[in-house]
Amino acid sequence: MYLGAAPGVGKSHAMIEEGLRRAGRGADVVIGILDDTGRESVEKLAACLERAPTIDGDDARPELDVDALLQRRPKVVLVDGLAHRVDAHTGRWDAVEQLLAAGIDVITTVNISNLESMGDVVATITGSPSEETVPDSVVRAADQIELVDMSPEALRRRLAHGHVYPPDRIDASLANLFRPEVLGKLRQLSLLWVADRVEEQLERQEADAEPDDTRGVRERVVVALGGQGGEHLVRRAARIAGRTGAHLVGVHVVSPGKAPGPDLERQRRLLVGLGGAYREVVGDVAGGNVAEALAAFARVEQATQLVIGADRNTAAKGSVVGDLVDRIGSVDIHVVATDPVTAATPAATRGGGIARPPRVRLIGWILCIVGLPILTAILSMTRRHVSVGSALMFDLCLVMAVAALGGLRAGLVASVAAFGLTNWFLTPPLHTLTVGDAQNAVALSVFVLVTIVVSFLVDRAARRSREAAAARAEAAALARSAATLVGAHDPLPDLLEQLRATFGLASASVFEHTSEGWWPTHASGQPQLLDPRSRIFRSHHHATRTMDQERAQVGVAALADA
Repeated sequence: MYLGAAPGVGKSHAMIEEGLRRAGRGADVVIGILDDTGRESVEKLAACLERAPTIDGDDARPELDVDALLQRRPKVVLVDGLAHRVDAHTGRWDAVEQLLAAGIDVITTVNISNLESMGDVVATITGSPSEETVPDSVVRAADQIELVDMSPEALRRRLAHGHVYPPDRIDASLANLFRPEVLGKLRQLSLLWVADRVEEQLERQEADAEPDDTRGVRERVVVALGGQGGEHLVRRAARIAGRTGAHLVGVHVVSPGKAPGPDLERQRRLLVGLGGAYREVVGDVAGGNVAEALAAFARVEQATQLVIGADRNTAAKGSVVGDLVDRIGSVDIHVVATDPVTAATPAATRGGGIARPPRVRLIGWILCIVGLPILTAILSMTRRHVSVGSALMFDLCLVMAVAALGGLRAGLVASVAAFGLTNWFLTPPLHTLTVGDAQNAVALSVFVLVTIVVSFLVDRAARRSREAAAARAEAAALARSAATLVGAHDPLPDLLEQLRATFGLASASVFEHTSEGWWPTHASGQPQLLDPRSRIFRSHHHATRTMDQERAQVGVAALADA
């Protein structure tokens, strides 16, 4: 694959020269597609090679005839402009993958601006996003990547002499893409990208040269997706993962009763297109447990780096990022600046119950500690006009509010405090714990019993509502993940990974029952469970131990009877 900073640096010329060199050594070389931009030197050079038949694409431009090439079966096919999009769903790289699968070598060209992960950077440099992009995974899969470089001044001279575009496009190109500062930045971007690939290759060679027991663990980059901040966050995480050859995993913390941000679906599609995996876990956003959910997921995935977006308002609050630093352990955190967007609005939940945020619980306790004395003082000043029974009704309303906001403990404390304050300040004889009237004694006793029962019921209803909301969120996360796997050749491994991530499991296995017993067919995570009956599992170093010897590890098996 020949990579260049911009059109005109000589990628097509280098591709054809490589084809001629291989043809000179006796290889069967065919030009599959050559983009025509009026370059006479390229056309003259290509005349020495056989051209395969083409078909008309949706934009009336010639396109690869894959069936003809498969029938012809040459040794090498030259394909210009790998990033060209054939239609809304497929690109020229899909045809290239078909040729590679058939055992045909492909020599192709691509610009740095066509890489999907570079979309936001290129848009910043040039002022407009690239119209055609190719997934990074396709480019990285090339056996060889060669940089075709040219200085901005030389490239502008080539353009002015008509060696890049026809005369009617020269002036517009010189004023836009071919400005010296734009070409210089694109050239720098391509040099840095190729340098990262060289470093990555050297690291792989050094790792392969070491014994297996000293080989390092591969990097894993986790990016936290909240559906806000656009695609910039995903592209930045992909570039971080690309520099070290790391696995890229995106995770969205599903909050019961809260809708995700508007960009989540676009972020998910881009993540998958860049070769990453998408996972969803259930967390309590309202309860401030996003950081805990992310930290738990990072531990389960054995992440080495975590990328999270934050705008200025979020960073000022310091909630998630600050908590992550305390919880994440040895994982490196990258905080990426994102544009502030409107927060997602909470969705309605059945039962009206979501987890109480700390602020709501604090209001409940303030209402208990400050509200009850104030209410008692008001009732004391008007006790000639308010009976003990009426005062207890006011106290009951306040205790219910405290229990609803602050929870069971706050409700019980408010119940006891309301009983004591009413008895001391409102029940004759005043300022004593003695109750002179039997009716008042009965009213106070019933009041304490009712408030305790009400506090238990309110707290139980809120807890059940939170559990139901969490269950719905987990079911929705699994349903969305299953929907993304429709049409996959073997969706079970990805679905097992999502199952493990959603429920925070260290490992999960699927077993098939045969005549010889249970046999593991798919496994995810470490340690791998080998036998669900004897609870034997295999660790990362393939040492077999019992589950009782490793209490810190969690293994779960999903059993599938044949």
